[in-house]
Amino acid sequence: MGRPIAVLALLLAAALAEPAHAARKKAEKPEPGVTASSTTIKMVEHFTTVETADLPVEAIPEFMAVDPKTLPSRLRTKYQAKKLELAALKKNADGKKKGFFRRMGNDKQALCVPEEGDEQTVALLPQMGFEPITEDEEKFLMQKTNCSECELNEDFSLTMYIVPPKKKGDKGIRYLFLSQNDPLMGLIASYRAGGTGPTAFFGIGGAGGCR
Repeated sequence: MGRPIAVLALLLAAALAEPAHAARKKAEKPEPGVTASSTTIKMVEHFTTVETADLPVEAIPEFMAVDPKTLPSRLRTKYQAKKLELAALKKNADGKKKGFFRRMGNDKQALCVPEEGDEQTVALLPQMGFEPITEDEEKFLMQKTNCSECELNEDFSLTMYIVPPKKKGDKGIRYLFLSQNDPLMGLIASYRAGGTGPTAFFGIGGAGGCR
């Protein structure tokens, strides 16, 4: 379940990875609205076709900054899924450095904006190391960790994903995901087994919390 810890360490290491050659693509007519350069498109193709452990670490910031709307439609879903995977891996790695209470001494308000996309990305995320969770499970995590939703997103790997409505006036569908490598998955497992989890202070076990 999830990526090996060795992969995570490699991804976030300071040393540079040796980039492989970008995937070649057949000549094609530009799609309307596609404004990304050919170099950016090749980079995205490479990132979405190779194993995470083989990615060129020095190119990750550039990859993360790409606007999916500027990409060909065939790449947008894969780009969003890979971007969310990399963001979750970084949050999991950073969390280990923050200590047991991840927001201790941090009074800055956590802000978060849900990702927005299509059902194809939702279907792809479990293959990228994400576990779907329910609204009740999210509330359980907030109670046990003393974190707000945005704090779970900023200090852990909670990902909110919205699929816009197909018809005007309808409501979009909101999905919740947690990285399978997130320590909070232990609390989710307890909840799904019918338990309420231990109580505070020891209620969050080895998962940690916000305060």
